[in-house]
Amino acid sequence: MRTLLKANNIAYAEIFDEDDQPPYLQQYSFEWFGPTLFVSAGLLSQDPNVLSVALGVITNYLYDLFKGTNEGKASLDVVVQHADGSCKSVRYSGPPDGLSKVAEIVKELGGQ
Repeated sequence: MRTLLKANNIAYAEIFDEDDQPPYLQQYSFEWFGPTLFVSAGLLSQDPNVLSVALGVITNYLYDLFKGTNEGKASLDVVVQHADGSCKSVRYSGPPDGLSKVAEIVKELGGQ
């Protein structure tokens, strides 16, 4: 992140000094932790296939990332907003090829 900020001449301040760095956990598993996808009611009403397409792109990326191994695992959250403003969340954790089922689950939950 610092590299991007420096390259674009954006000022930034360090949160932690060199002597007070927060601990971190390094895991050696072959797992991809995806972002939380927020899908609004308006977006789904304009194009009901948008979630399927987005998950397809992610699945293709993960297929290339995990090529040559059967141990890959993906984790992803999808939050869907309904027309009344309420939201439902779907959490997925499993093999990458199962991500395509998330769009079907969202449709069953009433997300169009």
